[in-house]
Amino acid sequence: MSTFRAKTLARLREQIRTLEKPGLSDRQALEFGDPAIDDELPGGGLASGCLHELAASAQDAAAYGLIAVLLGRLIGEAGVGLWCGLMPSGGPALPYGPGLARFGLPLERLVLVRARKPAELLWAMEEGLRSGRFTAVLGDGIAPDLTATRRLQLAAEAGGATALLAFPASERRSLRLSAATTRWRIAACPAVMPDRPRWRVCLERCRNGGRREWIIEWSHEALRLRVSAALADRPLAAAAV
Repeated sequence: MSTFRAKTLARLREQIRTLEKPGLSDRQALEFGDPAIDDELPGGGLASGCLHELAASAQDAAAYGLIAVLLGRLIGEAGVGLWCGLMPSGGPALPYGPGLARFGLPLERLVLVRARKPAELLWAMEEGLRSGRFTAVLGDGIAPDLTATRRLQLAAEAGGATALLAFPASERRSLRLSAATTRWRIAACPAVMPDRPRWRVCLERCRNGGRREWIIEWSHEALRLRVSAALADRPLAAAAV
């Protein structure tokens, strides 16, 4: 083989390796901290550089406690988060900081954006994901179509940030097409102790994974999640009976 041909092949192989995207199992993952959940997810947790959807009832404000936990853990000790939401018709309404801080969300490293319409919110999310300045970006209150979620997924891959979409749950929205890697349904559960809020968490969709359901609780004192024994590691269908 000529030297020129060998160099050309080597250059092409390098270009192919550059273009190839890593699989979910190769991405760094955010562990929930309990094997009952982490073992069900490819890579052992929420894959970074991906889009994940979180659906909860519009009347269930307590579900945002778990969303704050996940966003705070994605931000970590040195990252910066971006929270994008729609501006209410009555004027600016911001998340309640002291309440979110109790769930480990570092408010001093959280940037809030209020958009006037969904298109502006999606633009802010995409720009934030591609910028490389944010560890995690949350879009609050919208359930975009397949094309928009594909754009968010590509932006997350390009910037290396993790994208979260939180929106009110409904049967119509749960059936829509999406490019998200995972989709979760969250509902608050009665707490056994006042300082240990609980949620029922259903993994409704997981690329290369199954569907499961758990009850998990948060310890304000230990700042950690754990799976309650009541539904630990049971299939979604069995848990719904």
